[in-house]
Amino acid sequence: MALAFDFINKYFITPIYSNTNEYNYINSITYGLIAAGILFLIYKVFEKYELKINMKFFLAVLPFIFLGSMVRMFVDKNIIPVRFFTVAPGIYLSIASIFLLALFISVVIEKLAKINYEKMHRIFPSLKPAGLSYWKTSFAIGFITLIIPAVFYGRFLKFEHVNHGIAILLLGFTAASIVYFILLRVWKWFVPIFALPIFAHMIDASSTFIAVDFLGFVEKHPLPTFLIGLTHTAAIMYALKLVILIPAVYYINKEVKSENMRNFILIAIAVLGLAEGVRNLLTVVFG
Repeated sequence: MALAFDFINKYFITPIYSNTNEYNYINSITYGLIAAGILFLIYKVFEKYELKINMKFFLAVLPFIFLGSMVRMFVDKNIIPVRFFTVAPGIYLSIASIFLLALFISVVIEKLAKINYEKMHRIFPSLKPAGLSYWKTSFAIGFITLIIPAVFYGRFLKFEHVNHGIAILLLGFTAASIVYFILLRVWKWFVPIFALPIFAHMIDASSTFIAVDFLGFVEKHPLPTFLIGLTHTAAIMYALKLVILIPAVYYINKEVKSENMRNFILIAIAVLGLAEGVRNLLTVVFG
């Protein structure tokens, strides 16, 4: 029992309260498995309600990505205290729970609106549908949920490195655009949804590069830390991301036959990159 507690304390509890060693190989793998479990649960919800997964689903989840990233930034700034549900892996569970609740409400509203429209359409044939798609409701709920803490805690922030924030966005979009057009010429099937993970992770790579090389921030994930130490520059993140992403995207297109599953995996990979990228971007902008 003592050995088990020591193991949990060393690899999970202590890193949560550490400013420089938040992640290690043990908890990184564990958090990855937890994230995979949450994603599987979300996919099952979509399967149950026979919802199509496409770019609209990405819009439905987008404000919740920003919510999680913003909360993590507030924790980094000591504006919100470190708690289980404000850092990994608890923040995955809290944000996923809020999203699933919003998704459930959105789907119910869409189905009720459709049933009500069909009834009213029989009486008033010229009546137009309300257009209450689940993703619009989910986006609205997420946006409201995002704005509340942004306004409440945002008053404690001050702009520090706006120029560096702009540089992150320019570098990220430029790198992603170059890769996109190269892959589009090589693979004719490379439509925007396949590029979504590339764009998200290029923003993440750019945020790490600017933060570490120009502002003295410290990378917390073990593998990137090792590679940055080896090459003496966080620019290695671009290569690391692409070496993983390009074969992954190719494999997903070739082997995953279900369009819903394929799109879900691509969006899930994009969400993971964008969440880290937005967190880093906000941390840089607000010093």
